[in-house]
Amino acid sequence: MSHNLCQFAASVTNDSVSRELAVEQRELVRWLEQRISDPQVAVEQRRHEAVIGRVVELKAETAARAVRIVLPDRPPSMDLPEGVSLQPGLLTVSFDNEQQLLERLFLLARVLATQPQFLSSLSLSR
Repeated sequence: MSHNLCQFAASVTNDSVSRELAVEQRELVRWLEQRISDPQVAVEQRRHEAVIGRVVELKAETAARAVRIVLPDRPPSMDLPEGVSLQPGLLTVSFDNEQQLLERLFLLARVLATQPQFLSSLSLSR
């Protein structure tokens, strides 16, 4: 029992049955209604909802980090990956599933990282 509730119980009764305090129902209801109308209750509810929301976000981020990209066992290509086309102002990626999309985006990033001039040549061809 919380400290406040123990104080309340002691203030409204001196009757004790075994090791439990006896409190009249209407007194308990009145006390609980006073507690719930306290502005701190609303503050705590908002805080609780924010914490729960952040926990949900963190779980989603953790799940996203767990996605594994299985790459083909071939050496890095100098060409765009299959299903990827790149034109000035337009990147098109065709894929059948999330795994294939992630794989193709990763391979595209690897091509662009190993050949920085690739993007320059696209913008020059405008």
